[in-house]
Amino acid sequence: VAAVKEEPSDYAKALADFASAQVESAFGHIASLSEVAKKVQIQTVELMLTTGKAVFKDVAAAEKAAAPSKTPVAAKRAQTG
Repeated sequence: VAAVKEEPSDYAKALADFASAQVESAFGHIASLSEVAKKVQIQTVELMLTTGKAVFKDVAAAEKAAAPSKTPVAAKRAQTG
């Protein structure tokens, strides 16, 4: 596009070639971006699942530790209802 052309149609061809190259480049960039976004999404889901499992284990352990042990009085109350 920067060079002087003899025919006006040569400018149109140069512009069309430039636009075509830009479209191809844009498609390549979009494809790369989508691959990165896909990897980030997968890693995020894996992280959330791992965190959920860890939190569940912590809550279960805390619940078990906080559960009142059955003393003879509590056992008697449970039986009499």
